[in-house]
Amino acid sequence: MVYPTLATPVGNCAQNGAAVIWLWPVQAAFTSHLFYVRVQAMYRDKKWARPFFFITWLFGVAACTSEAWSSTTEVKDLAMTGYCYSTELSRYTIIASAVPFVYETVVFLAISSRLASVTYNENTTIGKDWMKTAVFGNNLPAFSRGLLKDGQLYYL
Repeated sequence: MVYPTLATPVGNCAQNGAAVIWLWPVQAAFTSHLFYVRVQAMYRDKKWARPFFFITWLFGVAACTSEAWSSTTEVKDLAMTGYCYSTELSRYTIIASAVPFVYETVVFLAISSRLASVTYNENTTIGKDWMKTAVFGNNLPAFSRGLLKDGQLYYL
């Protein structure tokens, strides 16, 4: 029986390693920007929302970029096979991974909360029905429910 390979030789390990290190901040900035645009639309009537979410988005981008700038990770060829491995992780790897996760969690919760609050008035307390709306989209119009479900899929 032939098993498929789970890795492919990439050739120049140093060059490809540098590309991967620099593509992470670009990817993180663009994907978190999608959530930023969505939260701006949801909180367009709140004056505090635009600067708050913009600054937190910039902080997330800066945290991701810090790993690329400070990376001393050496990517080596595995016994001249073309397969690559890295010798160590940057000391900023956890920050570069955790900050976008925290940002996207805050934005996801803000959007879900806002969508659930649209259905109920200000006098409604956060209870069982409100939570069902925030989690499952119960009682939401079709567009809002689709927006909630799409955000949940992206976040997961």
